[in-house]
Amino acid sequence: MKKLNKLKGIEKPCGLHAIIGEDSPADIEALEKRYQENIRNSPIFDEMVKKFGKKKAEELLKEFKVVEKKD
Repeated sequence: MKKLNKLKGIEKPCGLHAIIGEDSPADIEALEKRYQENIRNSPIFDEMVKKFGKKKAEELLKEFKVVEKKD
């Protein structure tokens, strides 16, 4: 699995991997919002704000997505 890191300069970015069953788009969206909120309340978001400023950190946070892996 190749990991892309758009946050160069941020030490030890954390990630979350989950295996979930068939979910509706609304369920996926809710999971994504919860995931982004967890990142917002984590030390990595504080580092993002220091490095890029609040506005850019919020824009980058929106790129933290829940994606469906198809085999």
